[in-house]
Amino acid sequence: MEPISLPKNHISFSQINMYKRCPKQYYFRYMEDRIMAPKWTMVAGKAGHLSMEFNNLGKMKTGHNEKVSDVVDNFANNWDLEKDKHETISYQKIKPGEVVSIMRKPIEQYFANGILEHDIPTGVEKEFALSFEGIATKVVGFIDVVFPSGVWDYKFAQRKPSVQQLATSDQLKIYAVNELIETGSLPKNLGFAYLVPTKTPLAMLYNIPDVPAFINNFMVDLKEGITSISTSVASGVFPRNSASFMCSPESCGYWSICKPGQAKIFYDLKKTYDTKKKG
Repeated sequence: MEPISLPKNHISFSQINMYKRCPKQYYFRYMEDRIMAPKWTMVAGKAGHLSMEFNNLGKMKTGHNEKVSDVVDNFANNWDLEKDKHETISYQKIKPGEVVSIMRKPIEQYFANGILEHDIPTGVEKEFALSFEGIATKVVGFIDVVFPSGVWDYKFAQRKPSVQQLATSDQLKIYAVNELIETGSLPKNLGFAYLVPTKTPLAMLYNIPDVPAFINNFMVDLKEGITSISTSVASGVFPRNSASFMCSPESCGYWSICKPGQAKIFYDLKKTYDTKKKG
């Protein structure tokens, strides 16, 4: 039996997750190479990751965090560089000039909370490429930060994660498996450091309580996921997942080409039946 493979012989967890959310979305992004205007939070998230990388690299050398003001300045500089890479950005209800002031709050809260303050990184933006028996396609990516105490990924998001997001994270499972292969043991701790610019800024760790149980059957799931993608690529069949939480003109950048003319219906229904209490 031929090993399972994809055209480029590598795939990332973000591609796997996109395919799981909606094969049609995967088709537009990775088969037709359509890159839609990103939301400001995605671009700010990239700048935020770079600012955390700046802090953690400095911490590896000196043993302590950089000045909070320097980390915020680093974010601001990276935000300018990252936003200039895009012709258009979806700012939704905020103004471009507000991004730094909005995002500085959870960054400051991260340090005020003393998150991982006494841990010295052993790896920052650690690249990996995992190969598995029976799968020709490698799974590639970067681990944000590795400490002796565990492995963490930074998330700059508009809201805190749901239990579903945490419990089904292929990203964290891949990180854990990579550490197991490299070191012979699973990380003691595994999770996300979330920084969320809500009205009351949120900065906290979300830790997986039982890492061995968390990755149970993961290799089977991974192989099934790559098999599904390779089957779709070979057959040219990429069905829509209209039941996905991402299937809306607010969440999917491909809505206008996937469901042309339906945005008005969506927003009319939202306006009519939105049950959220008004101030």
